[in-house]
Amino acid sequence: MFAGRLRLTSNLYKIQPRFLAMPISKQNIRLFSASPAILKKASKGSKNEKSSKGSKNSKNDEEVVELFDESHYLELSKTFESQGYKKFENLIEKRKGSLQADPKALELIKVENKQLRDIATATKKGNTLIISCFDKKDVNSVITAFLQNFETLKLTPQKIADSEQQLKCIIPPLVQATKADFNKSIKKDYETIFADTKKKYLDHKDLAVVKYHCKRNDSNAKSLMKVIDGYVSTINENFKKLLKKSSFQ
Repeated sequence: MFAGRLRLTSNLYKIQPRFLAMPISKQNIRLFSASPAILKKASKGSKNEKSSKGSKNSKNDEEVVELFDESHYLELSKTFESQGYKKFENLIEKRKGSLQADPKALELIKVENKQLRDIATATKKGNTLIISCFDKKDVNSVITAFLQNFETLKLTPQKIADSEQQLKCIIPPLVQATKADFNKSIKKDYETIFADTKKKYLDHKDLAVVKYHCKRNDSNAKSLMKVIDGYVSTINENFKKLLKKSSFQ
């Protein structure tokens, strides 16, 4: 009965079932484009940039070195002058000491790897120099040392008959000819030592840089070289003063 009523109602109102489809809205999609980042290293300096020392010229790949101040070359000249002056002074004292048979000067003579004063004493008696060795085994070594330095000492040691540890040297008279020979010898020493000092100074690596730039007509280097030549002249003058002071008049 109930089912009959339901069919009747459906036919009466003609109800038909409907299905409503809800429209699906499009989702808004945000697109991102990614590109790789371009990285650059920080430049550490241009290739053509020059530093103060040790840098290279990009054009000819030559090392560029700055010149020092004048004071540097002055101090350098004083160093070499001091070394040469001391050497010249010691040689003069040695020559004059042997010429006058000064025991203190003679005791500085090298005997093998020692000095005479380490193995003997020297005393002066009139025109004779007496050398007393501490050990008789050193007597022949002392004789050899004197003979090797004869050009400087002008002394010939001889054994004393009644003493195995003593030697004697006859001191030649100090005549005008002897003085002239002495003056000639120290003048030769001056020429040799000054030439050696000058060469060592001018051949120093710091001056080689100056000469290098002088060859390339660098005005600053040429001016500096004139100053350096003045330093060399000063060395020469000081050596000459010592020569004059030490020579017999």
